[in-house]
This record gives sequence, C-alpha cells and structure tokens, in this order.
Amino acid sequence: KRDYNQALTYFYEALKYNEGTEYYPYSMNWLGKTHAKKKDFNRAIEYHLKAYEFAQKTKATLDVAQSLVGLGDAHREAGKYNEAINYYDRAEPVAKEVSPYNDELADIYSGLSLSYSKLYD
Repeated sequence: KRDYNQALTYFYEALKYNEGTEYYPYSMNWLGKTHAKKKDFNRAIEYHLKAYEFAQKTKATLDVAQSLVGLGDAHREAGKYNEAINYYDRAEPVAKEVSPYNDELADIYSGLSLSYSKLYD
C-alpha cells in the first residue's frame, strides 16, 4: 500500500535542503503531485504554483513546463477541465523550448486528451 503521508514527510525534508537552489521547484512539484494523489487538490495547486513562480524567476524552462503540467494535472483530477486545458496549453510551447521530443509533451497531450474527453462525457 502506498503511504503518501510518509512520502510527504520525506519531500518536506528534501524541500528544506533544496530551498533557494535549482532543485527547489523539483521538490515543490513532487509535493504537489503527492498532495494530488491524496486528493488534496488545493494544496497540490499551491505547491505547483510556488514551483512555477520560482522557476519563472530563475528562468528554469524545464521546471516551468513541469509546473504547468502539474497544475494541469491537479485541475484535471479535481474535475476542473477547462482550467486544466488552459495550463496544458500554456505548458506546450514551454516544453517545446526544452526539446521537440520530451516526456512533458507526452504528459501534456495525454492530459489534454483526458480533459477534452471528460468535458463532453
């Protein structure tokens, strides 16, 4: 069985060490993903937004893309499909800056397809 609370304990510990470093958005995004797994979507969105803001400030393009995907995922899982689509659409050009072929693009297209299919269910 997955123990998300234990995972959060370790992610918060990692966050202390990563604060202010290039790894900070990475830790924040993992906190967001883990809160989303626990269905705590408001907290998930909060952490993905913090990661996004830090990545924007430091011009960490990959982290910007990953944060936007995380925001899209959290909104989609919360049933907010239009908001999810907005974040995925914003993530696509950023992800393409990183590379024309990357995992983020696959996640974006998957998220878009799931969101659009739910909109019209």
